Amino acid sequence: FLGFCDEPLPDGAALHYPPPDIAHPVGRQAQVDKLRQAQHQAGSVPVIAFTHSYGTPADVRQRIATAAGAMGDAARLWVNRYGYLS
Repeated sequence: FLGFCDEPLPDGAALHYPPPDIAHPVGRQAQVDKLRQAQHQAGSVPVIAFTHSYGTPADVRQRIATAAGAMGDAARLWVNRYGYLS
């Protein structure tokens, strides 16, 4: 559904915002594809990857690494931080 996940979902109702102890259903490859598409469409204008720190620590680290890796040497990241991680 809308290319959010690596595996097809039956419909948008299958997507949900999980509690902080469960990893997000959005797939790594889907994130990489969207970031690369955005940079391709932006041309020489830098794209800042926006990710969030909501989820398990391993899930957060994976999303940050995915965003940084997808953008290559020109990686720029914005990480939205949630208070419960303090």
